[in-house]
Amino acid sequence: MKMETLMTNNFEKENPGLIDALAEITSWNSFAASLVEQYNKRKTLSEKQTFAAVAMLAKIKQKQADRKSNMISLDVSNIMIVLNKSDESVKTPKIRVGDFVFSKPHPNSVNAGALYIKHHGEYIGKVTGGYYLPVGNVAEDTVTEIKEICKDPLESAVAYGRRTGNCAVCNRDLTRHDSIDRGIGPICAERLGLL
Repeated sequence: MKMETLMTNNFEKENPGLIDALAEITSWNSFAASLVEQYNKRKTLSEKQTFAAVAMLAKIKQKQADRKSNMISLDVSNIMIVLNKSDESVKTPKIRVGDFVFSKPHPNSVNAGALYIKHHGEYIGKVTGGYYLPVGNVAEDTVTEIKEICKDPLESAVAYGRRTGNCAVCNRDLTRHDSIDRGIGPICAERLGLL
């Protein structure tokens, strides 16, 4: 048996699945990519490299578990219906409801198909695959408010526009009576396919 094969077999016995786990994350983790590259050349990793790889994978696994435990089921289909009606020239359509802004990522984004949420101008997470993934400590009453808006986003946006006198999309002052009644200015309403 060749020495190289013996080293590979020993490393794999002592660290089952480690290289496969590292290989799965090489597209976004340069450290994992460098370890896989070194393993492919030498058929082993040093003790320090192995320890660092195991620790990194454990940390990633814990973050994923924490993120899953924070996931909140959220139906944003009504918001997406409104945003999907928007004119093709609008690359990142958005709708504003009170202190919230709901927007679609750029079509070429890695998050295409998701929905971004900002509150008071701060990014507080995204909704993807029917789940809201909060960023930071999002208050429970904020999540409740988001759920309420999701039931009828257009009506919530219109109510916001009527109450404040500002367009529910771009936040500019509404000056015409028909715009105030609609809660959305004519240009934004046309871009959202509401006119």
